[in-house]
Amino acid sequence: MIEVDGKIPMRWWDNEKNFGDLLGPWLAEKMTGKPVVWANKDEPHYLTIGSILSRVSPTSVMWGIGSFGTEGKMRVKGAGTPLAVRGPLTRARFEMFGGKAPRVYGDPALLVADYYHPTIEKQYELGVVLRWSERKRIENLKLDGVLVIDLLTDDIEGTIDAFLSCKRILTTSLHGLIVSDAYGIPNAWLTADTGRGKEHKFWDYLLSVGKERQPVEFDFGDNDLTVDKLVSVFNFDSRPISLDLEPLRASCPFIASSAVIAKAEANALDQSKQSEILRLERQKWWKPNNWRYYMGSGSKSIKSPPNRRSSKSQ
Repeated sequence: MIEVDGKIPMRWWDNEKNFGDLLGPWLAEKMTGKPVVWANKDEPHYLTIGSILSRVSPTSVMWGIGSFGTEGKMRVKGAGTPLAVRGPLTRARFEMFGGKAPRVYGDPALLVADYYHPTIEKQYELGVVLRWSERKRIENLKLDGVLVIDLLTDDIEGTIDAFLSCKRILTTSLHGLIVSDAYGIPNAWLTADTGRGKEHKFWDYLLSVGKERQPVEFDFGDNDLTVDKLVSVFNFDSRPISLDLEPLRASCPFIASSAVIAKAEANALDQSKQSEILRLERQKWWKPNNWRYYMGSGSKSIKSPPNRRSSKSQ
């Protein structure tokens, strides 16, 4: 396993303080008992949970990552071979651009119950999990028996406790479905403007676990809304996932060892060294007084710096 001063180097989607994205470093710390440290993209590092295919670099060791379905060839071709991917649609994204990905599926968040399993009393008939961008819906959900679970947080265990306090989960968030499935909580998929890639990431996950279903539309503007009405409108899926999680565990660089894992880590280390060599070369040659690499303002061609005297005039 790659370490930096006893810490696990990782990258994750860091645009917002978001529960789903922060599950990755939290799970790595639970698995290893070691702290996680943020890594620069040119340093060897691990990428795990989330639709972060667009964040990969040649120095990434990828395990269980997902795709938005919008990543182009330039984003994908520079990646190495992942140890596992979230689902078959992410794998297809690698393959269509000439990459390789194993048929090892599963979002690593499905393993959270292996490492955190508190005893929590069921207090709510329904938990409603909204994506971080849908906070305006909350006002219509202040109902008896309903707990609104806000994912704009870095309190991972407190949020899981909230899930476990609910008999059912209604969610517009992909990780609302995944965490519910991990703990066996019946859940329903509420349609929403899901942002980049639309429903691609949901189908990627649902196909991987054999729980395909359609999202349900619902207007929360009903003035007579009650928890009983919400429970009756949605079909809460209580089926267990049909995915065997052992291949996902066996491919995990934090708890397993194999020739495949060792190769992925060695490749990340080698690519990092190559990146550093290139950086030093650029630092050596790309200087304002080095006419071979001077770029004139607004020009795409290489030319000598302004006011440089030719050898004939000296």
